[in-house]
Amino acid sequence: STLFPYTTLFRSNTDRFLLDSSASVKFSPNLAQYQVNLGSTHIDLADVRCVWLRKPREPILHPLIHTPHKVSFTQTETRAFFDGLWLSLTNCTWINPPLATYTAESKLLQLQKASKLGLMIPRTLVTNDSEEAFRFFDECEDGVIIKALRRGVYERDGGTLGIVRTTRLTAGDRSRLADVKFCPVLLQEYIRKKHELRVTVIGPHVFTCEIHSQADERTSVDWRRYDVDIPYKQGSLPGPVERTRLQLVSQLDRKSVV
Repeated sequence: STLFPYTTLFRSNTDRFLLDSSASVKFSPNLAQYQVNLGSTHIDLADVRCVWLRKPREPILHPLIHTPHKVSFTQTETRAFFDGLWLSLTNCTWINPPLATYTAESKLLQLQKASKLGLMIPRTLVTNDSEEAFRFFDECEDGVIIKALRRGVYERDGGTLGIVRTTRLTAGDRSRLADVKFCPVLLQEYIRKKHELRVTVIGPHVFTCEIHSQADERTSVDWRRYDVDIPYKQGSLPGPVERTRLQLVSQLDRKSVV
């Protein structure tokens, strides 16, 4: 088809890579060979024409790798190996380029560029200064939410994954802002909303989903509760906002973004 003009598709989960797959890179004068083995399937990376880098995760390590220094070293080396593989794939289409993906995940950069393009953004504070955090909390009449600076995914004891959800702070939480000195946080003024818009951009195309998060108290602050049934509808953006959104994606060097 014109949408997928490639003869064969392969999927590799980065979190399972060290358990289920392998890869090798060989260099010799005037020659570089890259091969990935997914089970019994062998892929020459010179034949790859398109890559969709979809939320790569840290690899699960072998049970024998368990002491802190071994875990740290293995994770660092594996990350460097993955980065080298991806950056070496220069003759194919990326959705999205690895460096652009990493850069665009910065909420500070997103907010800076959105503001410069004229998009309305909520009052925001990113800090590890507790006095600044107290002051911001007191200045926001409708309340404050706290969210992760990047993905907000962490590993629990036992290896299962947890998620740091966007949370509205209460008056009782104010004193806990003293702890921001231990770790930077992102605080924003709470915005009362009728519904939310989830906007996906693929090339020049914009797809807008209307999420009625206020239909359930459990999704009223953070709609990402997939165990809760709330209405989703096709939505739309005003023309100027849609064009600005496309500008933002272009400035972030992305081909696709949500």
